[in-house]
Amino acid sequence: MTDFGSFMLSWGWGIFSLIGAVFLAAMFLVNQYLKQPGHVLVFWSRVIVVVGLSPFVAHMALPDDWRFYAAVTATVFLGTVADIRTFNVSAKYGGGVTSRLQPLIVWGSFFLWFLFDPQIIDTYIAHPYNTAGVLAALAGCV
Repeated sequence: MTDFGSFMLSWGWGIFSLIGAVFLAAMFLVNQYLKQPGHVLVFWSRVIVVVGLSPFVAHMALPDDWRFYAAVTATVFLGTVADIRTFNVSAKYGGGVTSRLQPLIVWGSFFLWFLFDPQIIDTYIAHPYNTAGVLAALAGCV
């Protein structure tokens, strides 16, 4: 395993998550005042990500499974559309409103998943301590 892989498996993911959260909040706040179009902000944020992560990705092996690339392509499309809309909302209504409402997506996704896998309700009932932990995590994120 590479040094970067070891870093990400230990505490690196937490550091990158905090950095990402700070930059996202800053972009919402800056866009509240500058009122830039969402597509411009999404473009430049992607450029920064590509430039910043290129040195790390150069040392990683590319996946062989075509489903990885299909999932990445779908995620790029859906994520780009969602990010453009989010940045446009932050320009129109403010960064505070946007950042306060965004965690509600986590709750919506949690309950929406029951439509895809209704049997998971039985799993939650069978493991009440795990369920309490999941619900505590959901409450903490909102």
